[in-house]
Amino acid sequence: MKKKILLLFLVLALALTAAGAAVSACAENVPEETRQSEPAPEPQEDHTENAPTPVRPVPRNDGHRAAVSVTGSGKVTVPADAAQLSFRIRVLSDSFSEGKKRMSELKKALFDAVRGVCEATGDDTPCGDSHRPVSDGSAGGYEFMSVVCVKISDVSKAEEAVNAAVSAGAAHVYTYYLLENDTDAAKQALALAKEDAAAKAAALIGDGAEFIRLREECCWHGSGDEAGKVTVYANVRAKYAAQTPQI
Repeated sequence: MKKKILLLFLVLALALTAAGAAVSACAENVPEETRQSEPAPEPQEDHTENAPTPVRPVPRNDGHRAAVSVTGSGKVTVPADAAQLSFRIRVLSDSFSEGKKRMSELKKALFDAVRGVCEATGDDTPCGDSHRPVSDGSAGGYEFMSVVCVKISDVSKAEEAVNAAVSAGAAHVYTYYLLENDTDAAKQALALAKEDAAAKAAALIGDGAEFIRLREECCWHGSGDEAGKVTVYANVRAKYAAQTPQI
């Protein structure tokens, strides 16, 4: 029995010795780069005459300047080169066919009256006509209505043409002055809008602002405050930059 116990202790001792040897061998085979090493010493500056001059960062100066984007407005009032006269014609008739006939005769009389004053073109198509039945309680009939537009190129004759049409049985609705050839007036309004934009830029970033770019926003026209006149409007958007870089 004692021999068996002694043999068991001997086997255990041999096993522990073999395990210790294996651990030592693994530690010796670890790669060099995985081992903790001391930090590398900082490189020493070379103070010899042949040492290269160290490159130092240079502050960036890319010429950035203050810039503004402004809207300029301009307008110019010029004489109209055409006028559109609108009239209303009204006919009451007991008969539908008779009412239509009288309406046609009144339209013709209106155009003849205006053309007796000046050259005119107009719209007398049926799309402006309407009618409805009416009654005064004892008898029925029809009311016919029509709106007629006449355009004239001699603006100075507008008032005389209106009076002639009214004498022929029409009711004057309004006169709208037109500018069919607006090229020159639009150029003038745009030039004024550009000047306005430059003045706004100078007020914001000082005199001598450098122009960068410009674009037209819109250009339109409408009746002026004075009869026979048309006002043309224009808006532009411009970008300006200060003359010197801002630090």
